[in-house]
Amino acid sequence: MTSVPVMSRQERVGWEAEARLAELMGQINVLTAQVVEVIAEVLDADAWGPGGGLRSPEHWVAWRTGVAPSRAAALVTMARRQGELPECEALFGAGSLTEDAMKV
Repeated sequence: MTSVPVMSRQERVGWEAEARLAELMGQINVLTAQVVEVIAEVLDADAWGPGGGLRSPEHWVAWRTGVAPSRAAALVTMARRQGELPECEALFGAGSLTEDAMKV
């Protein structure tokens, strides 16, 4: 009879945390890709409110989402570049590529 190794609590909690974090980050990546798609639609329609006191699309994104100006700028950049790297966009939309990787 072969015995099954027993994980310590520390090993089990660590393994479960790693799995859960990977799952959650994938979901965050999917949702961020969707945010970028919405921003791209707004840019395409010039619907961010030029002339209404907003200085730029980046300003609009920061205001509407509550993110820092630097993150808003990165999201707008990704939205402006949609279509340039379809394989990367597909991975991002599937949750397999991170926002940080897409910014580059």
